[in-house]
Amino acid sequence: MYSNIASKRSNKHKNYDPGGEIDEQKLSEDKFYKFRSKETESKYKYNKYKKSAYILALVSTFNFIKIGGSKLNNGIYFIKKEYNGDPDKETCALIGVPIKNINEFIDFNGSLLNTLKECEELSYINGLRDITIKYISYVIKKFLPYFENIDSSNLLILNIEPRGETPKTSYLYPVPRITIPGGKMEAKDSYNFELCGLREFKEETGIDISNCHEKISREKINNGKKFYKRKNKKSKVNLIFENMYYLVKIK
Repeated sequence: MYSNIASKRSNKHKNYDPGGEIDEQKLSEDKFYKFRSKETESKYKYNKYKKSAYILALVSTFNFIKIGGSKLNNGIYFIKKEYNGDPDKETCALIGVPIKNINEFIDFNGSLLNTLKECEELSYINGLRDITIKYISYVIKKFLPYFENIDSSNLLILNIEPRGETPKTSYLYPVPRITIPGGKMEAKDSYNFELCGLREFKEETGIDISNCHEKISREKINNGKKFYKRKNKKSKVNLIFENMYYLVKIK
């Protein structure tokens, strides 16, 4: 497929002379120019974007309890979930962290996370003592200013995903981890970040908030790039990760 695309671009611009006079304004609007110049022809790279969306949802303590939540000894609320790896069963627990305790919770060495490791109600999670929040703490920090105007009794809904149990998944996920509900964009999301986030939120939490949420803010985070060669091809693929995070309030 890529070779066909490259061929079409080449034919379309076969009369282009990179040594002639260049209209800089037109080139600035042409995102493929840099791939067509003779100097870069041998270094042609394809851009492949991996887009994902995640939802940080705030909910009242009353409503979290209403959908099955119960309070742990450390003040965090939780709902036990059935996990089997299917798209709608990817998490083994939901937790509701009080906004007033969020700073302490995202501290790797904080007492709140340490007490979570000792909770008897979560003892069914293998490797609970090694649970980590390091994968999402930097994201939550970006939204801290918005929490100042939120009722401190509100809860932030997060997932607990188990450690991997197969050779492949145990390498990728060696310990249980606290995550933000969300995931990879699919064609059925119409390439819309928000639709993707809402769909993934429903799949992972079982809660449909598509018609009952108020959007507070959003942050787009590019999580770096990865380069790899296509099999049996000389060209390289530039894999770019784009993640959109939404902060919403469930009505």
